[in-house]
Amino acid sequence: LIYLTIQGVLVYDLNRGGLVFSEAEEDFLVSGEEIDVDAFLQYNAVDTVQSTEPSYIHEQLNHHILYDILSYLPDEASVLLPQVCKSWRDEVGTKSPQLWKMLLNRHNWPFGADLKNEHDLDAYRDTFISHYVAVRDIRAIARASSLLCGESIYTNADDKSGLEYAMQRYKSTKGAPVFNDEEHYPAKVKVWSESVYDEKVGARALAAYSHDNSLRLFEVVPRNNTPGTKCRQIACVKAIPPSVSQRGAGTYCLDCMALDEDVVACLFSCEPQLPSAPHTFVLSIISRDDLACAGNEGLIDDDSLREFDIRAMILDFLLCGADEVDHLQTALHEYLSLGDGDTSHIGVEVSPSLVSCGRGYFLFLAFIDIPAGSDTDSGSDDDGSLANPLRFGHRAFLLSIKKGRIVKSIHIHYPHPFTANFYFHASNPVQNLFSTDNASSVRKLCTNVVVKSADSTEDWSNFSIQISKNGAVDVQMKAVLEGRQIHPISTIFPMPVIVTPNCIISSAEYACLVFMYDNEDGKSLSTDIHRIEVGESSTEICDMFDIREEYVVVILGTRQGPNDNEDAVAGEWFGLDADQTSKREAVVFHISSRQELFRCSFPYTTPTLFHIDCIGDTVAANVAKLGFVIAGGNAREVARNVFDGEGDTNQTPTKTPKAKKKRLASLASGRKKDGFARGMSMRG
Repeated sequence: LIYLTIQGVLVYDLNRGGLVFSEAEEDFLVSGEEIDVDAFLQYNAVDTVQSTEPSYIHEQLNHHILYDILSYLPDEASVLLPQVCKSWRDEVGTKSPQLWKMLLNRHNWPFGADLKNEHDLDAYRDTFISHYVAVRDIRAIARASSLLCGESIYTNADDKSGLEYAMQRYKSTKGAPVFNDEEHYPAKVKVWSESVYDEKVGARALAAYSHDNSLRLFEVVPRNNTPGTKCRQIACVKAIPPSVSQRGAGTYCLDCMALDEDVVACLFSCEPQLPSAPHTFVLSIISRDDLACAGNEGLIDDDSLREFDIRAMILDFLLCGADEVDHLQTALHEYLSLGDGDTSHIGVEVSPSLVSCGRGYFLFLAFIDIPAGSDTDSGSDDDGSLANPLRFGHRAFLLSIKKGRIVKSIHIHYPHPFTANFYFHASNPVQNLFSTDNASSVRKLCTNVVVKSADSTEDWSNFSIQISKNGAVDVQMKAVLEGRQIHPISTIFPMPVIVTPNCIISSAEYACLVFMYDNEDGKSLSTDIHRIEVGESSTEICDMFDIREEYVVVILGTRQGPNDNEDAVAGEWFGLDADQTSKREAVVFHISSRQELFRCSFPYTTPTLFHIDCIGDTVAANVAKLGFVIAGGNAREVARNVFDGEGDTNQTPTKTPKAKKKRLASLASGRKKDGFARGMSMRG
């Protein structure tokens, strides 16, 4: 049934959601009351003489005609047509349930697990927009990366620089990071959100560079002389603590960075000059406000940097702060009771991973090695601690910045001594409701965490950290996964892993993805393992990252076999074809349905040099040593404001600003400078 009329009155329209008659028409059908024909025509007609508004033919196009028009147009037209006028916005936005189903079916996109009512217009619309935005952002990142890498996979007509994304080239920008061509330094990227568990974000992103130990804040701003936007560096700070920079011994390196709603945390490792001296690990804390106000000159006081000695905090926690006594505490007390209290021989190694759990809590992973006796210089290895599993162990420690100490430790099941390739994989903190004993509910920040080694055949640990508003911490162990069930082949390098609040996605053998979901209660991990093939046998998964924790993007590359470096002619090798070495693809998968949405070419870069982060409607990426890219709806909003005339980007450049600047400087030369000009900080 599509239409139903009674006595000339249209009472039912399937395309408009069902019953469509008005109150006057209902009174006419039920009680026989006459309808004021003149008032009815004056109210419904568009071209009557009594109408004071101008009449346009496009306002008479209903959703049926618009639906047929949109079926021949690209997806972008579904967003542009509602912006033409109010009537089209009502017709396309609220009276076209079949439109969004048509758009989803055209791409063979999933409808979503939450879509239960087939007449729910908003659900279809939200599902399509969510899929479309994820594909749009990945296409923008691929285009920007292609331009930075110098690969012409897109024509000049497809160049959307300054419209769909903002980009900065390092080599052509003053004050940008300077890299050594012979070295490879990865950079970590975090979207500069107002909160790590909220989607209120702007067009800003923070990057940490290990080659110069710097933190750089990027922002999307209008271009100076041409329409569009660009990515500009607005702050650059050296986050090295004073005690580390003034030590003058050994080398230090910025291992990782995490962003909280109030602070930025940086984990530094320092190698001593003497081989017998222990390694030093320092956590540097800087306020987000201080970093944003520092500018590109990096003007920041030493008092604005807080530092925590990780090794000292771990030993203090094991001695007097742990809630439960375990074998490490027993071994530590025995060792100190036999000696003179010297802790210099106790080994502490911190993994280069740092997780922000929100509300000033940060999680890091460490390995503790306690010597078997006080005589550490005997040279005998018979009683070494690494031969006794009761004298070493792996722990995940939760540090509270506000309390200034470690508040929780989580035992990590790993029977072997520490290796440097031990990593965290965690989701962004999200707000969840939990029921209490008094039948009320409380909101907690929940972070889903996975700990694994580079060898994927070893056991994985999956647990959840829940932080209440009052600072109470609860750790819930969800599962200990057998690595061989996920990846049966032993690996040397870590396999890419993505963790969302309720799912774990891992790459398996070559071009295979493994999905593991939480149970309905969210307290444990399901034993079901879902595998899908994402490429041919000659491809491999180079990298993965998630988009808004609803989609996973897989970077596929060509896998080199054992005989790929040999030529069949006379056994001589002439090298790999350039097209073979640079072939990359980006594939977008919907996490809940495990269905592919989009696939496009991706420029060739070293996987460790490409890092991307996405929170809300902002996507930021560092492309090797070439440049920085910010895309997403927030970046497009800045470009839209420029084209709407809110910026002065179309003015012809003249020499007036430069001459005016010189004139003002000459007038102020004999004037007493104010506090800011004398060097006072904004905080002062």
